[in-house]
Amino acid sequence: MIIHPCTPKRANGEIELSARIELERPPYRLPSTLWFRFPEAQANFLSDHADGFAIALLNLALTRGENITVRGTLSPRGAFGIQEFQRVQSLWHSRELKPIEIYADQYAHAESSNPRVACAFSGGVDSFFTAWSHLRQNERFPGDAISYGVFVHGFDIGLHDTHTYETCRAAYADMLHTWNIELLTASTNVRRFDEAADWVKASDAALVGLAHLLSRRFRRFYVPSSDYYGDFPTWRADSLLDGLLSSESLEVITDGARFPRFEKIAALTRVPETYNLLRVCYTKPDGLMNCCECDNCISTMMALELCSALQNYKTFPLPLTRRKILFTRVPHAMLAIQLGILRGAWARERYDVVLEIAFKLFLNSFRWGTHMLQKRLGCRPSQNGG
Repeated sequence: MIIHPCTPKRANGEIELSARIELERPPYRLPSTLWFRFPEAQANFLSDHADGFAIALLNLALTRGENITVRGTLSPRGAFGIQEFQRVQSLWHSRELKPIEIYADQYAHAESSNPRVACAFSGGVDSFFTAWSHLRQNERFPGDAISYGVFVHGFDIGLHDTHTYETCRAAYADMLHTWNIELLTASTNVRRFDEAADWVKASDAALVGLAHLLSRRFRRFYVPSSDYYGDFPTWRADSLLDGLLSSESLEVITDGARFPRFEKIAALTRVPETYNLLRVCYTKPDGLMNCCECDNCISTMMALELCSALQNYKTFPLPLTRRKILFTRVPHAMLAIQLGILRGAWARERYDVVLEIAFKLFLNSFRWGTHMLQKRLGCRPSQNGG
């Protein structure tokens, strides 16, 4: 795979960074160009290094088994980290991913002119928790409070869905402003390069790649994690690898994995700003509203109900019924989150909910037979519920 030189373009109040992508072998059905677009007001954030493009396409290269050749500049530390990242991934996921090599025309240290901190922000549980826990009044370490949140069109919100994106962008910009956080925005077609149809696995690298493209004005980037350290080693620690994708100027940190999802939700119920803005549905996004039918919605609603707070959340317009709790299809990757809610129910002596979750998991276990067999054979699946 060859990533050709990035060509910046200005049009309609935006700056587009794009690079032609040349694949080594078929299939060639992927787009010929990877692009990222930013408001012109963010021009002074943009890096002239190619680390962002290489990282954003890393999962594609591993899936196809193609080396990456960058017709541009990589940072030395970034190139080393990419190489280490892919080595670990190809070992852990040897059936799906193949080891590759990374090359570049030249190497030079990336530069950052600002000591500030940024985080990804989608409006979900993990990103709200990261933003809130690193507010100036909550941040334990001086200088580590978050100044920027990065909201992306083209990740969980499709490029075709301008209504949801614009509704969320305006609402999140206003809310984060009250927290002294500036919302940075971007749009990209990087998801169209998810050839393996496993966007959850590819999304972290794509997000880190985008952060590198914006990294001239911040030194640290938090990736909100849906993992929980307490679930390791049953689940593989994929999220811990994100830190390898740092450069001399940008430190990448996985954040929030020290808390289980249920504890994060319990903490957010005491944050009124989340009541009208919490958005967890990726199945049928509709502005700020959640579908209240998919597994992610149902699990979040159950946790909110256990915390006696569901009635406060206006973004869940439909009721939580017993039928939904019992019969919602749950991906095997969401098992750890379901068990976390079960533990929360047990701690609150809600044994009725414990039985309902146990019954749900029993029903879903018949669909998880393949995953269980792989686990027994030592091919542990990666956790990608988020």
